[in-house]
Amino acid sequence: PGLTSSAHKEYQRQIIEKALHAIDHCTPEEKDITSMTMAIDESKLEDARKLITKFRRDLCAFLEDSPQTRVFNLGIQLY
Repeated sequence: PGLTSSAHKEYQRQIIEKALHAIDHCTPEEKDITSMTMAIDESKLEDARKLITKFRRDLCAFLEDSPQTRVFNLGIQLY
C-alpha cells in the first residue's frame, strides 16, 4: 500500500486501455462499464479501500465457483 512499482503502473495502464477498447467493441451483454461521481468525507477512504478489496475478492470467489468459460477483467478506480 502506498508504493506502486513501474511494472504495476504499466499493467494498470494496459487494463484501462482494454476497458476503453471494450466501450466500442464489446456487446452490452459482455460488459458492464459504469461510473459514479460523488462528494465524500476523505477520512473514509481507508475504509472504502477495504470495502473495495472485500468486494473484489467476494465477486471473484462467486464467479470462479463454477466451470470457467472465458476470461474477464474487473477494474475499479477510486480517485
